[in-house]
Amino acid sequence: MTPKTKTRPASTSRSSAGPLTVGQLSRKIVQLLEKEVGRVSVEGEVSNLRVPASGHAYFVLKDSEATINCVCFRGAFGRLTSQIENGKQIEVRGRVTAYAARSEYQIIIEGARAAGLGELMLQFVELKNKLAAAGLFDEDRKKPLPPLPRSIGIVTSSTGAALRDILNVLNRRAMGLDVRISPCAVQGEAAPAQIVRAIKLLQSGDLKSRVDVIIVSRGGGSIEDLWAFNDERVVKAIAACKIPVISGVGHEIDTTLADLASDLRAPTPSAAAEIVTAGYADLAENVNGLTRRLARAQGHRLERARNLLDRLADSWALARPDQILADPMRRVDEAHETLDTLVDETLSEARAQWLELDHRLALANPRETVREAVGHLGELSARLSAASPVRVWGPKLAAQRTETQNLALRLRRAAAARVATARQNFSATADRLVAVGPPSVLKRGYSFITTEGGRRVITGPGQAKLNQTLKVHSHKGTWKATPLPSNEPELFDDV
Repeated sequence: MTPKTKTRPASTSRSSAGPLTVGQLSRKIVQLLEKEVGRVSVEGEVSNLRVPASGHAYFVLKDSEATINCVCFRGAFGRLTSQIENGKQIEVRGRVTAYAARSEYQIIIEGARAAGLGELMLQFVELKNKLAAAGLFDEDRKKPLPPLPRSIGIVTSSTGAALRDILNVLNRRAMGLDVRISPCAVQGEAAPAQIVRAIKLLQSGDLKSRVDVIIVSRGGGSIEDLWAFNDERVVKAIAACKIPVISGVGHEIDTTLADLASDLRAPTPSAAAEIVTAGYADLAENVNGLTRRLARAQGHRLERARNLLDRLADSWALARPDQILADPMRRVDEAHETLDTLVDETLSEARAQWLELDHRLALANPRETVREAVGHLGELSARLSAASPVRVWGPKLAAQRTETQNLALRLRRAAAARVATARQNFSATADRLVAVGPPSVLKRGYSFITTEGGRRVITGPGQAKLNQTLKVHSHKGTWKATPLPSNEPELFDDV
């Protein structure tokens, strides 16, 4: 028997699979509209405008032939409230889609402006073609910008936000540049003539007083607001300018004929200032880079020198400076302690000698000697008075008088000699006392330390506290001092 061949059934059409649902058909229509029609620009009259609590706007755009539903969501409508009004002829930009729930097609509005701009756009295109044919937009006639301009001219309104934006950028990126502002109107019928005059004014004067680059600028706005920069006189003035011109008119989406005629177009006024100062920014970045490289090179060089010094120290067994100074500092500390001890001992010995001499001097006081001699003389006089002069006659009385006179003379001489000897001993003792007294010791270079009030003498390191204020007394005067830790050789910290 011949085996039966299995065959695959042919593909069936959509109609054989069953009909579409209403929702499926509506979604297909939505996809088809969005794919085939997509974004459009439509002009018509606003009708049946209503804005519910949601903030979205719903209206009909109509002309003499048809109407179409439009939806402008709250975010876009907040920007376009003045444009979308009942009975107003406007041009809208948006995306064609369908509301699947009711199978109604509509336009979701993204932008709107007053109708009649088609005339302006026609003028724009015609003038653009004319000036392009004249070669005003050719790339080969555009002048290069100076890399580091020293003087910058600005043609814009003196009260506009564009001027503030430009000056802020210039001050931030290249402070100190010579900025010359040639003010003019940037909107209205008088604006083109003023713009041309402002450009010519920056070109006047000798070469030294001219600017290096000119920025022609204004902020954003509608096509009517920017129309002065589509004026033929402005375009020709920019093209004929001998100084490089940067155009920074409007926002990035705005394009004017002045942009095409300028040597370079910037998307915004701030961007124009950034382009002018780009060379300074690059120069600053190069300087910063060189500074960082120099710092790294110095660090590497110091590190290599430090490593070399360590290797030499290891190979030559060189001691570090603190190691070299350790022994001398220790000897200085020991000498300082010895000197303190010697001063204390000397002062103590001098004080003891002074007390002893003072006691001896008190014992050898001349007053005592004189008082003793006077006592002897009084005793002798009493003895003489006791002898009755009636019983002493003739030679005996004369001999006694002579003996008395001799004894008095000897007494006076003995008293004078005793006084002279006592005076000499007193002078010698005083000289010795002065020689060993504290002033003489201080005069020989010694000093002693007391507390700040002078109530207590400091004789050793243990009697003072760290950072306590002390007084050092010397022959020349006194000064304040603070004790240091004994284990930190502060005397050699600067070596």
